[in-house]
Amino acid sequence: MDQKIPKLSRQTALAGGYPTYFTGEPCAIGHVAKRYTVSAACAECIRDAKAAEAARYKAAKIARESA
Repeated sequence: MDQKIPKLSRQTALAGGYPTYFTGEPCAIGHVAKRYTVSAACAECIRDAKAAEAARYKAAKIARESA
């Protein structure tokens, strides 16, 4: 299904009380994804950072258990 996401500015999202907005512009990394209104952070960057943190935690846990 090809669904268009409406584009909003951060100011419009803040005024409207929306938790996220979509500009259609890429973030610094190059993701074209929704952004969080409070921080203007890219949702894909946040997802990637959480996955990397989980991987580091898992690796550290394995290292502690094998020591």
